[in-house]
Amino acid sequence: MTALPNIMFVDDEPNVISAIRRMLHHRRAVWSLHFASSGAEALARMEALGGIDVIVSDMRMPQMDGAALLGEVAKRFPDSVRFILSGQSDAEALFRAVGPCHQYLSKPIDGQKLEQRIEQSLALRRRIDPRIRAVLSRLRYVPSLPSVYRDLAEELAANCPRSERIDAIISRDPGVSAKVLQVANSAYFNRAREAKTPSQAIGFLGFDLVKALVLSCGAAGSLGHIDGSGLSAEKVIEHSIGVATLAAALMRQAGGSAVDVEDASAAGLLHDIGMLLLAENQPQAYGRVTAEKQRTGLPLETLERAVFGVSHAEAGAFLLGTWGLNDGIAEAVALHHDSVEGLTGIGRPADAVALASILMAERDGAPFATAPGQLKLTFPEGIDEAKLQAWRVLRDGVAKVEVRA
Repeated sequence: MTALPNIMFVDDEPNVISAIRRMLHHRRAVWSLHFASSGAEALARMEALGGIDVIVSDMRMPQMDGAALLGEVAKRFPDSVRFILSGQSDAEALFRAVGPCHQYLSKPIDGQKLEQRIEQSLALRRRIDPRIRAVLSRLRYVPSLPSVYRDLAEELAANCPRSERIDAIISRDPGVSAKVLQVANSAYFNRAREAKTPSQAIGFLGFDLVKALVLSCGAAGSLGHIDGSGLSAEKVIEHSIGVATLAAALMRQAGGSAVDVEDASAAGLLHDIGMLLLAENQPQAYGRVTAEKQRTGLPLETLERAVFGVSHAEAGAFLLGTWGLNDGIAEAVALHHDSVEGLTGIGRPADAVALASILMAERDGAPFATAPGQLKLTFPEGIDEAKLQAWRVLRDGVAKVEVRA
């Protein structure tokens, strides 16, 4: 019989613990639920259990607050998924929680949302090979979901999203705001008039593309300490914007559903975020990977696994899973380096992203240095040449955007 996943809740207020017990009573058949009233008690219980799958901790507690507790959990049980549950607006305290925390939950928490977030995290653990997960859990820094994205997603999910609220949220991060406007006004979308506010950019690009762009740029902004890695965050974003645009077009051309088109676009924008995650943690080691790639032409993911034990595709899927993004997006990111040589059609977002990534790199180059001839797109004998030509024509209709630092 498979052991149930261990889920722990930590809060010094008995009423909150009682409410969570009642809220999740019906989950006892599938989750092993544990409760603690302090950080010290939680750590002792985790030691007795030999680890924990998911921990949800209140932020403001005496003696040891949530940030300190999750920092200890990250050291002792790095494989655990870590949530902060907070009803406060103490920006400094929340900032301290960024490193050890994977996701934020706001009080009062909706029971259905809490269950959904935990189940998504457990699904990620099941999907990613434990050996890969163990390597990624030991990374020095894994960023939390950018707050701008989280607040924007909540506003866009409202019955009547307000343009002034959207502008205020995105404008909190001037770098993200500038990039959203830059993309909206680029040659990709060939608009007669200029977007001057983030809400106008949403009118041009759509909710889902702007959400993914905010997430991509926000995450890249927190993964910018990559000098010596052979990567440029701006080049990664430029390549990813092209991949997102082409992947959505390929998915649409193949008759994909609206959800599949949206997932292909979002995954295209995020497909290389794992590069920045690995480079942020070990820039010099990643520099050896990019130098070896340029010298030998070996597949990037092969060289990454030799140095880090994981590829950037796996690292990216892991990060998106900790953020609670949907499985379609995480799957497309995880699989985007699966052998394009065997791809003869587009049946899912992962296919569209895989094809778009190599097509854009074939035309514009990869977001890292390569030797001549390394990015040639090849297919098995017997591939429909008309289909391949149609894909390249679609690709050549995508203009290149230069993203300023």
